[in-house]
Order: sequence, then structure tokens, then C-alpha cells
Amino acid sequence: MTSSRTPTPRFGRCASAIIALCAPWLICPAAQAAIKLDCTETSLGRLAPGARDKAIIFSPDGRRMAYPVQRKSGWVVVVDGVESREYEWVLERTLTFSPDSAHVAWVVQRGRNMHLVCDGADFPEYQEVLRPVFSPDGKRLAFFARKGPGDKYVLVVDGNETGEYQNPRTLTFSPDGKRMALSCGPDKQRMWVVDGKPGRAYEAIGPIAFSPDGSRFAYVGEREGRCHIVVNGEETAHYDRAGGIAFSPDGRRMVHAAERQRKCFIVLDGVEGKPYDLVSEAQFSPDGSRLAYIAIRNRIWMAVLDGEEGPGHDRLGDLTFSADGKHFAYRAIDDRRYKIVLDGKETKDYQRIGAFALSRDGSRLAFAAKEGEKEFLVLDGRELPGPGNISMSPDGRYVAHQLDTPLSSVLMVNGERGREYDGFLKGSRWVFHGPDRFVLFAGRKGEILRVEVRIVEQ
Repeated sequence: MTSSRTPTPRFGRCASAIIALCAPWLICPAAQAAIKLDCTETSLGRLAPGARDKAIIFSPDGRRMAYPVQRKSGWVVVVDGVESREYEWVLERTLTFSPDSAHVAWVVQRGRNMHLVCDGADFPEYQEVLRPVFSPDGKRLAFFARKGPGDKYVLVVDGNETGEYQNPRTLTFSPDGKRMALSCGPDKQRMWVVDGKPGRAYEAIGPIAFSPDGSRFAYVGEREGRCHIVVNGEETAHYDRAGGIAFSPDGRRMVHAAERQRKCFIVLDGVEGKPYDLVSEAQFSPDGSRLAYIAIRNRIWMAVLDGEEGPGHDRLGDLTFSADGKHFAYRAIDDRRYKIVLDGKETKDYQRIGAFALSRDGSRLAFAAKEGEKEFLVLDGRELPGPGNISMSPDGRYVAHQLDTPLSSVLMVNGERGREYDGFLKGSRWVFHGPDRFVLFAGRKGEILRVEVRIVEQ
């Protein structure tokens, strides 16, 4: 699995690399038996004429795909190879899967009106419908809609209209799916509304953060040049600049970045840390016991872990904790050479390093590297042919990746070759569904294939 989590020293995130989330314990590759890749292929047909590759979306579990198709007489949506009925127009950027991958929704237009479609079922028509949002468990669905020109937007939750709002922009659920927040307001005034209760209006507001259990929420509100930290609706502190609010996994601790008098620092539970020229967003380890962020002083970049400064680098990013929180890694650049730093120890440097994966106990490391024209996977220090996608099994035993040749793309696990395909679908995720099974999408002779892979030791 992969997710972008590259903090930058301006309280935001950039997409410079991909971090692979991984798992439990190491089994030394030398001790592993030979493996065979048993692949079951399910055809989803050919990519329909009129479809665009960039419009394809994939479900979070990696098993489903959907995309809109424009025809001469209208539009259809193809879900798992099956076409919907035809619509006058499908708004492409509204197509979305629920987080549990069970549902898919999109917005269509008929005449001057729009309506939401979820799993093929039509919702009531409105003049305008905005992109739908699912709750994290996929059980709830919400969207904004407007009945007529100049009207306020109504919030539709689980099929019921619940209130009217002016200029809504953001709609989000708490991680437990029980609470809902939206941002709205007239020109030059913005506010967060949580569970239907409006907060104070500000000139600008930052993203809202919920604790994992939904009991706490926080955001930044800007007024008259000052940034205020708002926790559960109450202002708690103010700074020249602030952002990057995050809660610990247990919801008891809160961290954010701040600036005062041109000095930047991290604030943990209201206590200000060391001042720097710039700092990134901070992130907790999965168990919540550790905290890391990037700091810059005199153009020297360093990772700050539990308040302790690491060695300086020309640049660094992709701060990553192992799943058990005991190990810490990041990607660093010195003299234009890339390397991974794991628990203070550096790997061999390369011309470039891309995605990387770390096992739960920190003993197994895999990353994509490039040297000259050669691209390869570095697995536990061994250089293997072909980087491509990288996905690690939950127990850390297997690393799936791809080898690209002039004529085909080859499925690989721990350096062992599997089946060949014309290519793997761009944007699809290689997701493990157990210690020895994963799924991916590939193409062969113009046909789209969902490939279920089982790893068999011999």
C-alpha cells in the first residue's frame, strides 16, 4: 500500500515521493524457500472507447476500478467492466469510491439539473450537486446541493436535507464517522460548522483535524493578521502563523507548527519547542509514543525525533515510522545523492531513490533506486532488477514489485519472476489481503485484467 506523506517546512505536504506503509516482523530472505506466484486473472474487458486513462479511479482495497466514458449520444460509467445506463453528462471529478470500497458514486446532469448516483441508484434532482463525500466506514454519504440560482446550498446527509449554508467548500467526517464538519461563510468570512453548530467567523480558516475517536477537533482561524488555535470551538493560543494540526492516535495529545517573530517551532500540548528558520508538520508514530518533524537552520535540514536533532543534510523528507513505532527512517539528499537513513544508519547512496517500504521491526527495508540508466529494487541491501510498484506483505515476508523490459512488465516478488503483462495500470495500488495474497490491475493485448496473486512456497 502507498500513501503520500512528505512534510515540507511550510506546514504543508508535497508530493515528492511515496511512502509505502508496511508491517510486522522480519524473516531473513536467505532463510526463505523458493516461491511460486499463482495468479488468477479476471477480465474486465477492454478500456471502452472514449475513456481517458487519467479519469480511471481505483478502490482503496485495490480490487475495483471505475471510469467515465463519453459517447456521441451521452456518457456512461464503467464499474468493474460493467457499463451503467447512459447519462447526458457525467461530471468526471465527482466519481469516487467509498473508503471501504463497497460503494461508488458520481454526479450526472440532465437538462439544467443534476443528481447524485450511488451504486446505480438515483438521488433527487437539484440545480447543482457538488462532489459527494463518504464517511470513513463507507456507511454514510453526504453532499451539498442547490435548488435554484442564488439559493443557499443544502446539506444532504444519508438522503436527508439537514440545513442551508452559504458558499460551502469543505465537507468531512470524523475518523469514527459519527461527526461531520463543513466550512462555509460569506465573502471574506469563513467558519467551521461541526455537527450543525457554527463556530466563530474568521477572515480565513485552516483544515479541521479530528482526534481518532472524534471527541476533539481543532483548526486555525486567522483574524487581523493573527492565527488562532481553536480547539473544540474555543481559542487557546495565537501566533503570527500556524498550521499542521494533528492528534495522537489515542487523541490525548495535539501538535501543530507555529511562527512568531520569524522563528518557527513545534507546539506539543501547548508547550513550544526549539526555534528554527523553518519547520514541517509534525507526525506521531503509530503508537503515539514518538514525534518527528523536519527542521531547517542556516539551510541545514535535520530530522528532529523526540526533541533530539539528527545529523544535517542538504535536504530530507518522507519521515516514516515502522508500524510498531520503534524504528524511524527518512530519505536524505547530500551532494545530489540520495540515501535512506534508518535509525541513524545510512544506506548506500544512489542517483535517485523513490518509494520505500519498512517492515514492522525495522529490519527489512525495500526501496526503488536509479543509477545512470539502470533502475532496480534494493531489498535488504540486495540490488534486484526492476523497481516499479513496491508493496510489502503484512508480516514483512514478501515484497512485490515489477520489472519493466522493452517488451513487457514482469510481476516480481522478492526478486522472483512471475507472469508477464503489457503493463500495470497506472494509479492502481498493489494491496495485500493477507500474508501471502495481493491484488493488482494489469493489461494484456488491450484487455484489462484484475490479477489475484497467491504466493506459494515450494
